Amino acid sequence: MLGDMPPCPYAQRARLENKVVMRWVSDAEPDSNFWTHIQNTDFNQTDVLILITDIKRWSWQYTYKIRCELNHTFRRDDIVVLEDHPGYKEKIGSVHMSNGRYCLLLVQRKSKLNRFSDMLKETTDYYKHWTQAELDDVVTWRHEDQL
Repeated sequence: MLGDMPPCPYAQRARLENKVVMRWVSDAEPDSNFWTHIQNTDFNQTDVLILITDIKRWSWQYTYKIRCELNHTFRRDDIVVLEDHPGYKEKIGSVHMSNGRYCLLLVQRKSKLNRFSDMLKETTDYYKHWTQAELDDVVTWRHEDQL
């Protein structure tokens, strides 16, 4: 379904190059710490910041709301936030895209993510079997000026 590629085709390389930062945000910490972690991350050195919290902290709907608020806050900084919550069963065809265990916010440079996503679209079959709704949900919205 993904052109014989993993769900996150660039993740392994970023991990091998130590460009993935993972931060556990405990239930005892305020939600504002998510903003603080993003503000304190050097995205010239980090490809993705993964903010991890327990699935009991937020519903998938609230996780989506937080993602939208973070994108609104950081859009002028070329930052994009994606969410992953086990309560929202994200599938591309028959491939489960969710981690299934934790609530995640994945934070990256928007321009870099879009550039590599465009490369996948132009040079591979990664998006070949995606429906327009799946593309809109995962990819298209990131290319728009307003997040």
